[in-house]
Amino acid sequence: MGLDRLIQYWAVPSAWTLQRAGMVRPVVLLPVRALTGLTEEQIERSSAHELAHIRRFDAFVNLFQIAAETLLFYHPGFGG
Repeated sequence: MGLDRLIQYWAVPSAWTLQRAGMVRPVVLLPVRALTGLTEEQIERSSAHELAHIRRFDAFVNLFQIAAETLLFYHPGFGG
């Protein structure tokens, strides 16, 4: 996937879907029910999807987007 750091996977009983958590040291949260309910190929594809989010730094992009929306809330040309 082109990542230069180790990404940890945590098995979490309370998670409903495979998801990414953390910004500085991201981890992939793997629901325990996915280990028994999904095929190996489905888990690999879902993992690749979450790793792509980490590789593209989507958490930081979302943070900047929220900051821009907050600062420019009243601007008539910004937003919808």
